[in-house]
Amino acid sequence: MKFETIYVLEPSRVQEDYEKFNKDLKIFINQNGAVISAEIWGERLLAYPIKKHNKGCYGQAIFETENEDFTSKLNEFYDTNEIVIKHIIVKIG
Repeated sequence: MKFETIYVLEPSRVQEDYEKFNKDLKIFINQNGAVISAEIWGERLLAYPIKKHNKGCYGQAIFETENEDFTSKLNEFYDTNEIVIKHIIVKIG
């Protein structure tokens, strides 16, 4: 199964924090599947405030996994990272 995840990180962090999160995300996904691509899109204005932030650093990862429970594990990964202010996971294939 193929998935896409898009996440928004706190804007008050430095670039190294974004890169570390992206690296940690790839490691986590690779333990349960395979990363096809993962990139940081950079800071952008949000359409509406999220957790009192008007901007956020967007990122995206596309991955494959055969583990049907992995999306719930990935949700937990996002929820336990304080840098993440919003995320979504979508099945694309």
